Amino acid sequence: RAIGRHGKPAGKARAGRGQLIISNDGNSAPGATIVSSSCTDTTVGYILLYGAGKLRIDAGQALSALSSGITGLNNIGSTFIDSGTFVLAGSWVQSSTAIFTAPTGSTVTFNGSSAQTVDVKGQAFQTVIGSNTSSGGVLMLSSSSVSNLINNAGATFNLGGLLFNDTAINNSGNLVVVGT
Repeated sequence: RAIGRHGKPAGKARAGRGQLIISNDGNSAPGATIVSSSCTDTTVGYILLYGAGKLRIDAGQALSALSSGITGLNNIGSTFIDSGTFVLAGSWVQSSTAIFTAPTGSTVTFNGSSAQTVDVKGQAFQTVIGSNTSSGGVLMLSSSSVSNLINNAGATFNLGGLLFNDTAINNSGNLVVVGT
C-alpha cells in the first residue's frame, strides 16, 4: 500500500498519479511520514508538505514524484529529509521557513520531460543528477550548495546566474553558468 499522512497506509492508486499530502495539522509533537524498506508504491504524482509536516526518505530507499510540467514538490513550512534517493519530474517550490536536509549519501534526480524550476531557498544537496533533456531543462531559481553535480548527456542544468557552491561537477550535458 502507498504511504500516507503520518505514515498510515493510503489508498492504492495507480503509480505516479496520486498526490502525497503530509501535514502535521498543528500537533505539538510532530511525527514523520517515513519511506522505509517496508513501504511499497513509493511512486506518486506530486507531493505537498505543509502544516509542519515531516517527510523522511531512509538511506537505501527511493521516492519518486513523476508528474512533469507541474510543481512536483511543494514544501510550505515543513521538513523534508532525504537520506536516500528522491526523483522529481516536476518543479520544486519551497517556502523560506521550509527545511530540506540531505545527509551524506543522498541523491536528488531531476528527470522531467518539460522545463523544471528549483527554488530551495539556499538549502544544500549532497548529489544532484540532472537528467532533464527537454529544451527548458532544469533552472535554479535560488542559490544552493551541492557536494556533487552530475549532469547527464543531453540534459540541461541552468544555474541562472545564482551562487551555486559545488565540490565536484561531472557534466556530459549542457551546464549553463552565467556570471563570474
